[in-house]
Amino acid sequence: MILCKSAPINVDLIDNDGIPIDVHVQPITDTAPTCEGKTADLNAFFGAMFNHMGTNGKVKKHQKCKICLKQCILVNESTTLCCHAEANFAGKY
Repeated sequence: MILCKSAPINVDLIDNDGIPIDVHVQPITDTAPTCEGKTADLNAFFGAMFNHMGTNGKVKKHQKCKICLKQCILVNESTTLCCHAEANFAGKY
């Protein structure tokens, strides 16, 4: 069995983070996602929010579907809107 010894590391060629100087590392930016980014696709398919009384008599925020011919009125919850979009126009969503 032959063991290879690694070449000694020259301390002058390493930066403060312990990374070799000739290696270019892409900086990492910590940008938090915005509400606009999370709902941008939903805003493309659904209209503005409005108050609407449901079948149980409670008033909740709703949105109308821009694409459906029936003008579906849906509760303004991202899961409801996403499920509607995936089920009815998956090719566009």
